[in-house]
Amino acid sequence: MQHKANLRSDLTALRKTRTTSLEESQKFAELTLSLITPEFSDIAIYHATKIEPPTDLLISLLQKDKNIYLPKVILQDLVWVKNPSGFTKGAFNISEPLGEEKSFSDYPNIKVLVIPALAADRSGFRLGKGGGYYDRLLAAINSDVLKIALLFDNEVVSEVPHEAHDQKVDYLITEKRIIKIS
Repeated sequence: MQHKANLRSDLTALRKTRTTSLEESQKFAELTLSLITPEFSDIAIYHATKIEPPTDLLISLLQKDKNIYLPKVILQDLVWVKNPSGFTKGAFNISEPLGEEKSFSDYPNIKVLVIPALAADRSGFRLGKGGGYYDRLLAAINSDVLKIALLFDNEVVSEVPHEAHDQKVDYLITEKRIIKIS
């Protein structure tokens, strides 16, 4: 099994060579929306960078009738902004939301969390960028929150190297399919 740092480096390099089509963006949105039933009114989601599975269309569609919450990095944690008023360049040169910043636990109505992944396996373990932000969040949230990781189909691997602190997700969504973690 490949070491996490090497796998991250290889996958990031591969992502930098790919372009995401409008059809793929639409498929990510369609498949993700199929898991978000009407009773889910509050959705936490990330704002994708150029090399991540796209979320702009999904966010736009969710904003029509849902409250959305986007993360911002503060020191070693993520804070969340409800229905942001705009964006600015933040930590790691990532676009971050403008608005009132609160802890995830301050938003008890959030029942869906959509997060990025560089790779994931069918056991629900995901490989992130290495900061541990989402693993710390996943460890702290209620089990009734639906946890969805977005990644490209070729990034679903047989096994992701994981440690005791790594947390699982409930679903993997690619541009081609939904994988339910049992």
